[in-house]
Amino acid sequence: MQLSPYVRFAIDQHIDASWHLEERIIFDYELLYIKEGKLRITVEDTVYKAGPGDVFLFRPNRRHSMQPLSPQGFRQPHLHFDLVWQEDSEQVFISYKPLEQMSPEEQKMIRPDILSESDIPLPDKLEITDINMFEQLLFEVIFEFETQLPYAQLSTQGAFLRLWTFILRQQLLQGNIKNEPQSTLMLEIRHLLNTSTGQTVSLDELSSRFNISKYHLVRSFKKLFGMSPIQYHQRCRLEKAKNMVLYTMFPMTQIASELGFENPSTFTRAFKNQYQQSPSQLRRTFTGSFTV
Repeated sequence: MQLSPYVRFAIDQHIDASWHLEERIIFDYELLYIKEGKLRITVEDTVYKAGPGDVFLFRPNRRHSMQPLSPQGFRQPHLHFDLVWQEDSEQVFISYKPLEQMSPEEQKMIRPDILSESDIPLPDKLEITDINMFEQLLFEVIFEFETQLPYAQLSTQGAFLRLWTFILRQQLLQGNIKNEPQSTLMLEIRHLLNTSTGQTVSLDELSSRFNISKYHLVRSFKKLFGMSPIQYHQRCRLEKAKNMVLYTMFPMTQIASELGFENPSTFTRAFKNQYQQSPSQLRRTFTGSFTV
């Protein structure tokens, strides 16, 4: 509840195979996502072989280095940020030095690792089960940071908070999975829901297909993901609808049809309940911001 994040840097980078990062420490936090390629990442004295879908959280004042392992290099969307804004947040830069090469003034820039006091343990390598949602939220932060539309810092901060909330929920999910006997089955059901956004899904269908009672299906799914299967599926459909509204010029009737809504009115009503504005209003606001 005390978070007031400052996103210092956000970019989607393609890195050449000849590049490597010597051991360094950073002043702030860095969230690194491996989108393509393979590399060796060392944090303190632990070595990881990283590949597509892996997510790392580098902390202030902890040694780390990186070495590409793929001849084509790798792609790394990543962020640098303070979890709590400080008076010098705008002056702090990204470090590429080990501690012993830093000046006293640079060493003063090192942030306290407030995550070490968190109730939710966050390891160097994060376990993300819903990588598609993570990627979508990460690229939203990068988009807001790079486009620098009016109120960019506020919008970037909001996008980051959505991403950070998702990461925290994913860590809680890992604990729930260990304590839920039906976790493997629930993950299969969630995968089906993620890939079935073009149609409606009922509890009867899921119960029959996965040979589980509706009562236990809803109970186990909600325990893991915080909502019923039907609520989750509706969210997936509306998230896809939001992307189509923002990043395509498809008519609303076509979007409604492709996502399995009965008619445009049903689609608009569901969309407005989720995002507090109609799809047409969202598109006008988004496209209009480029003309400011």
